[in-house]
Amino acid sequence: MSLIVAIRGDGSHAKRLKNILLEKDKAIKFINLSRNIKSWPELKDVYNVAGVIITSPNDTHLEYVQASSRVFSDSLIYCEKPFINNTFSLSKARKLVVSEKLLLGLNLRNSEIEDILALWRDKHNLGEQIHFCVCVSYPFGLRDSYAKSWKSSKLASPTGVLENLAIHYIDFFNQLHGHNNILAIQSNYKQEVPRTVDIIGTGANGISCNIHCSYAEGYCNTIKANFENGCIVFSVEKVELFSPTLNIDANTGLSIMPPMIDSLEIGLEQIFEKSLYTSMSLFYDCIKDQEYAFTKLEEQRIQNMSYLDAIENILG
Repeated sequence: MSLIVAIRGDGSHAKRLKNILLEKDKAIKFINLSRNIKSWPELKDVYNVAGVIITSPNDTHLEYVQASSRVFSDSLIYCEKPFINNTFSLSKARKLVVSEKLLLGLNLRNSEIEDILALWRDKHNLGEQIHFCVCVSYPFGLRDSYAKSWKSSKLASPTGVLENLAIHYIDFFNQLHGHNNILAIQSNYKQEVPRTVDIIGTGANGISCNIHCSYAEGYCNTIKANFENGCIVFSVEKVELFSPTLNIDANTGLSIMPPMIDSLEIGLEQIFEKSLYTSMSLFYDCIKDQEYAFTKLEEQRIQNMSYLDAIENILG
């Protein structure tokens, strides 16, 4: 019998997720869910739905997850980020995280970045990580289509670029280091929605972070992880390691740029594509194998609760 997946949302991202699942299993059957939640129980295959995917505008995520948990009570739910974008929804969100089978579309959780950091830290004796820095910008907010998009709506996306872009890096930093105190500085407003955000703060282990994301600046895509004895730089085209941190010019006695001592020919765009594929593979494996899902979903519950705590810290 073919697996049945119900999906709310029909944009380009929804199509991307469907294509990944079809690559995994060409026999998957998709049911498109309408905006009218009351019509969902009347669907022909309502009791056979194995999984639900939510890819609608941000302000509808919580409502659709709640509805999915009622109508498709035994199904796994995959909800795109940010899940919630305000603090008054936190209590409802926490209840859903605890009680439901829920995966969140925070795809850096499943990226290669963490493995690369650990591998090179140990291989090159980099010592402890001391700082995490992100600079990512897309000039989406300068296009005419931005003004017509729900991402520029104060109702649908009140924190703008924070909930649509920066949230991935906030979640990833939280996964690596936890959170202690994180502050969001929002700026460059258009239609009362911020197009730029700077996240500064520290992890539970004292590591500092600086996350800069913008829809109003030229394209930039860089992640830096500074260690005691080196810096790993993820860019569009490659990953590079510069070490040692203290590198002195023998003639002048001044500090100079450390040499590049290791590299990988994989860029951030490739890493993101692979992480999205891995996230959908996790969703597929969980709806196909209940025993496998039990272990994985418990891990996700822990991560999701920590994520909600970080959101409360930022927005509260």
